[in-house]
Amino acid sequence: RKALSFAIDRARIIEDFLYGYGSLGKGPIPPASWAHDSSIIADPYKPELCMQILDELGWIDTDGDGYREKNGLILEFGIITKKGDSVRENSLIMLRENFNAIGAKVDCKVVEFSSMIDQVRSGNFDSYLRVYSARMSVDPSALYASGKGNRFNYGNYASAKADSLLSIA
Repeated sequence: RKALSFAIDRARIIEDFLYGYGSLGKGPIPPASWAHDSSIIADPYKPELCMQILDELGWIDTDGDGYREKNGLILEFGIITKKGDSVRENSLIMLRENFNAIGAKVDCKVVEFSSMIDQVRSGNFDSYLRVYSARMSVDPSALYASGKGNRFNYGNYASAKADSLLSIA
């Protein structure tokens, strides 16, 4: 995931689709909050670094089809987003371009909101493009604490270290 993060041109989303009205996300706590850590640096757009990391991890295009493989598996995943939001729909196209450029095969789907939510809540997705508005919350547990009981942890992220840090924050 970290390697793929370097393949995303976030600044282009802000410039091209939000007309410059936005800033790069640097974590789950909003910049206006007293708890925001301004020392956090957003992952830069560095596709060459992404490709270097993938090469080091053994994800290489061995057959010349433009897609990286490892142990017979193609680096391939899907991204879904909701229909009717031009920023998300256009961002999805850009994301596919970004990921294709580093050798990942990406299937993008724009679906009705209710369908997307059903897929996400049931765990029937690889990745999704969605807006999360933290408002002024300083507790990111709903996003990152382990277990299905957490409201927005749809990817079922689990980390004992993250859970320990969240419990003392």
